[in-house]
Amino acid sequence: PVIDADVIAHQLVEPGQPALEQIITTFGMELRQRDGTLDRDKLRQLVFNNPTQRQRLEAILHPLVIKKLWAEAHSSLFPIAY
Repeated sequence: PVIDADVIAHQLVEPGQPALEQIITTFGMELRQRDGTLDRDKLRQLVFNNPTQRQRLEAILHPLVIKKLWAEAHSSLFPIAY
């Protein structure tokens, strides 16, 4: 199976996921849209030319993405038969 880090990163910032809450706490409520989703355009504007802000975002997302990547890789290496 293919494990896509970009897909995982998108999943981690869906409403109700801890990464979204950490991003909102770190960068502000204006990044939450009315429907509860992340305003990716505003986040992009915030971090695009600001290495400090980008590092703050990466410090939130990268550990969570890596953890999920390892979990998915491990589960695909050791399938469980029912």
